[in-house]
Amino acid sequence: SERQKRENELRTMFDSIMRRGNEVAECERATLFVVDHAKQEIWSLSSPHHNVPNIMRMPITKGFAGYVARTGEIVRTDCAYDDARFFSEFDRQHSFVTRNLLCAPVKDDSGKVVALVQFVNKREGIFTTADERLIRMLCHHVAIFMESTESAEHFCG
Repeated sequence: SERQKRENELRTMFDSIMRRGNEVAECERATLFVVDHAKQEIWSLSSPHHNVPNIMRMPITKGFAGYVARTGEIVRTDCAYDDARFFSEFDRQHSFVTRNLLCAPVKDDSGKVVALVQFVNKREGIFTTADERLIRMLCHHVAIFMESTESAEHFCG
C-alpha cells in the first residue's frame, strides 16, 4: 500500500541519518527527531544496536532537542551537563554520557519546525562551524524529503 511505502521511506531516512550522520559528522550518535506539535512531543526511531526502545518520545519542553523544536534555533554546546537545557534522563536510563552536542531544526516552507537533526559526542574535539554547515545542509535535504512524502507526524500517530 501507499502508506507502507511511505513508512518504509521514512524508516530508510531515519536509518540513513543515524548511520551515515555518525560517519560524516564524526560523532557517536546522529538522530532524526520528528516534531509532533499536536501532542507537544518529539519522537525518533532508534537503531536496534543502541539498546533503547524502538520509538523514543520526549516532551517538546525537555532538552536541547525540545528547545530547538520550540525556537527553531541551532544549539551547539561543548559541555552538555553545564547547560541548563540539558535533559539528562536519557543518559541516566541508558548508561550514556553526552559530552557535546549539535542540534538543528528542519523547517517546512512556511518556516515551521517539523523535525530536528542532532549530533552527539564529536569523536575528537568539539563541534565546529563546519559541523554547523554540515547539519544545516542535512536538515535542508531532510526537509525536501519530508515535503515529498506525507507528514511524518502521521507515521507513528
